[in-house]
Amino acid sequence: MSGDRYSRRMRALTAFAGGIVAVAALTPIASAYAINVTNGSGAAQSYTHGNNVVRLLNHCWATNPCHVYNEYYRSAAPGTKRSYELYGPENGPWQNYVDSNTGSTVTSLRACETISAWPDDCSAWG
Repeated sequence: MSGDRYSRRMRALTAFAGGIVAVAALTPIASAYAINVTNGSGAAQSYTHGNNVVRLLNHCWATNPCHVYNEYYRSAAPGTKRSYELYGPENGPWQNYVDSNTGSTVTSLRACETISAWPDDCSAWG
C-alpha cells in the first residue's frame, strides 16, 4: 500500500513540476528595453536602457546625413518635455548616437527626423 501511495504522489508531483515548466516556457522574457521607438523612415530610433538612460540613434548618419532628435518625459517631472538631438556637420562631426543622463523612469518617448519645410517624421509616442 505504501508503495502505491508513493507512486501516486510521485506522478502528481511530476505532473505539477511539468506544469510549472510549461508555464515558465510560455512566459515572455522581459525586453532589455522598456520603450523602443523608430520613426517611419527608420532614420531615428530611441530607446530606454540601463538605469533609465535614453539613447537616440541616427541610422542614416554615414550615407545620407540627416538630423534626428527625440522627445521624452520622466516620472519625476511629468510636465517637462526633454529632448536630445544629433546635429549636422555644421555643429561638428556626425555622431550616430547620444545618451541622456540617468534619471527617473521614462514614461513616454518618441524619435523624429527633421525634414526641411515639411512636418518632421516622428514615431508614435511609446
